[in-house]
Amino acid sequence: MRRSRSLVRFVLFVALLAVPTALTAQRDTLPSAELLKRLGEAVDGYRTGAEVYVVATRRPPYVVYGVYNTRGIADSVARSTDLPSKTYGPYLSSVDGTRAVAFIVDTCEHVRPSRIECPDLALSTAPEYVPVSDVDSVVVTILMRGGRSKRIRYGPQMDALFFSPSAIDKFVIPYYVNIVGVDSAAAIRRRIVRLR
Repeated sequence: MRRSRSLVRFVLFVALLAVPTALTAQRDTLPSAELLKRLGEAVDGYRTGAEVYVVATRRPPYVVYGVYNTRGIADSVARSTDLPSKTYGPYLSSVDGTRAVAFIVDTCEHVRPSRIECPDLALSTAPEYVPVSDVDSVVVTILMRGGRSKRIRYGPQMDALFFSPSAIDKFVIPYYVNIVGVDSAAAIRRRIVRLR
């Protein structure tokens, strides 16, 4: 009788030791709302209509290493990352459409000290539309004082261009605060505007 009680106690002790591990394993398989939001944003950037896989860290702030067309490539990237990462997916996003605005001839300018001057687009040249499937790259030419110029070429996956820290603060940083939180968004801002 004593032996069977001891055996029961031992089995209960081992079972209780396993509970935290089981809860941790279960928690690890259930993605948080923060992770789901981050994965959704990553997939939304690839509106191809095809399945994609996302490689992201397992823990906050959920760094996304990339979005890939095959699980094999994604798994390979996940194994080679600096932080413990995982392949999530497959996910399917909707097709983005066949036309996208490539540029608008007239733009809004920030006139110092605090006015925004935007032309009446109804009276100006109509926006130039280019089919997404036709875009190979976008080239920006920067004309500098002294007559020098610099050309920068961007691939078709580029979403937007921002030309000042002010524009980054207005449009980019609020987006990242919503996706990855204030601290991570502040770190992103420091990298973008090269603040130390």
